[in-house]
Amino acid sequence: MLSYKAYARAWIPQGTVVCEGPKTYTSPPAIPRITDLAHTGPSLPAGMHSDPGPLRLLHGYSWEAMPVARKRTWGGELVTEVTLKKAEEIIRMGKPSSSQHLSLFRAFDRWRSNNPIVSNAPAGQVLAILGAYFVEAGLKCSTSASYIRILMTFLRREVSTLPPQWHVADDILKGLDIMAAKETVEHALDITEERAAAIIAVIRCSDVAFTLWAMATIGGRVADLLRLSWGQFKVSENGRRVAVEFRVTKSSREPNEKYSLCVQASDVEHSRHVVSFDSWIPFQESWRSSLSAAQPFTADVNRVNRVLHEVGDGETTYSFRRLFINRVIDRFTEDGVTMWCKVIEVTGHQQPKTVKASYKKSTVERF
Repeated sequence: MLSYKAYARAWIPQGTVVCEGPKTYTSPPAIPRITDLAHTGPSLPAGMHSDPGPLRLLHGYSWEAMPVARKRTWGGELVTEVTLKKAEEIIRMGKPSSSQHLSLFRAFDRWRSNNPIVSNAPAGQVLAILGAYFVEAGLKCSTSASYIRILMTFLRREVSTLPPQWHVADDILKGLDIMAAKETVEHALDITEERAAAIIAVIRCSDVAFTLWAMATIGGRVADLLRLSWGQFKVSENGRRVAVEFRVTKSSREPNEKYSLCVQASDVEHSRHVVSFDSWIPFQESWRSSLSAAQPFTADVNRVNRVLHEVGDGETTYSFRRLFINRVIDRFTEDGVTMWCKVIEVTGHQQPKTVKASYKKSTVERF
């Protein structure tokens, strides 16, 4: 075990002059706070303090991940009465039944005040007694249960009437979600297979072209492809069949969430373990050497988008991922009905609603 002196020395930055103190200690030396130590990483904004403990954390996030401050489109204007009214408006939108609920709670509060036997009882017992009272009053059991659930929400909130009042933030989130549902989604530019093939053909950076081809063929994000190691991505000798095993992706972060898929051109011999597509973007043999590398894909998203900006017409990396997912949706749609379980198994999504809302073309657009 280290002595106190050795332990203290371990915390002193290199180059610091150490003054020898007494040879004995009456108490352990104070270990410097993390904010007192020399640190070459990004500095914290004024007024912010790191979390307690030896790790450099800010609200549980690694301090090292703090990017350089840039100008944002919000934060310069002060909050006004108009802002407060807007917040109340959105909260009401998130709780469209507020009037009925408040009316019910007002009646309940009056009933509780008028009945001394329950006025000081625990909240749960009060609601239990009220449920029986509703039945005696002739209310349907379904109505009584609905009322009790509503009042239970109010009484649970009474316990947390002081900050932080997270229920208010939950309510405004519901309002914002309703407003967002009415907005037109702005996603990456959709492209055809012909357009994707044309872009890939003119790109001279082999690693970038290979990345875009893989995105259009098996749908992995750039970050997903960068995580692949040797043996996780394979292409057949004729370039008409591809297999991949995704262990870590944006939506698959646990060992039991990894997945694999195999796709091929429809003119290849059929297999029950492969998804066949009627059309196929050609594989370039110049990319084959990358398959034997420890890391088959090396182009990051900034580099790929930079090249796309030079040769494309507004396309981004996600245009190629969208192409793959829309191909899968079309592949598993028959008579206007999509087999969403098959779609998400191939695309790696956790829930069908994400693909339905973000990728599938609206029937109104197709009309």
